[in-house]
This record gives sequence, structure tokens and C-alpha cells, in this order.
Amino acid sequence: MVMRFLKIIKHRVFIFILFVYSFNCAADSPLTSVLFWDISDNSLVQKTGCFNGVKRLNNKTFNFLVNPEIAVFHKIALVNALGWEFDGETPRNSKVFLDVLKKRSLKLLNNMPV
Repeated sequence: MVMRFLKIIKHRVFIFILFVYSFNCAADSPLTSVLFWDISDNSLVQKTGCFNGVKRLNNKTFNFLVNPEIAVFHKIALVNALGWEFDGETPRNSKVFLDVLKKRSLKLLNNMPV
């Protein structure tokens, strides 16, 4: 009976320790871990990647991302160059992208002839 109780306690302690240590693990996206921007030959991607500090999505980078003539690799490389840096005071690049996309789409819909 005592052996069974110790075995159960041992398993619960192991699971608890595993649970606590799992909070210290952080998964990172390959999109930001590997420096894709470094091998892109696009000047905007290179300029964005070499810039130090927090990188914000602007009209030029937004237009780059939605341009159908630009290869997907260079778009991925630009997202990679923008990175995950977030200062907490300004909205995240993903939110900025979606807001601009929404505004431009609404503007396009409002200007369509009926």
C-alpha cells in the first residue's frame, strides 16, 4: 500500500515538474528565426533588414506586400526583416497591415459604380 502511494506521488511530482518547466519553453517561428532577408536581393528588403531598432510597417512596405508582381519569397523576406520586435506603445505590424487592408478595401468598394 505504501509503495503504491509513493509511486503515485512520484508520478504526480514528475508531471508537476514537467508542467512547470514547460512554461519556460518558447516556440519561435522559422519565419523570424532564419534570416531570409539576408539572402534576398531586393533593395527594400535589404534596407529594412539592415535597419536597427523597431521596424514599423509603412505605406511603402504595405504596397510591397500586396503587389502581385513581387515574388512571394521577397514578401516572406520582408516580413522576416520586420521581425517580432514590439515596443508596446505602437500597434503591431500585423494589426497595422489588417487596418490598412480594411481601409483600402472599403475605399475601393465605396468607389465602385453600382
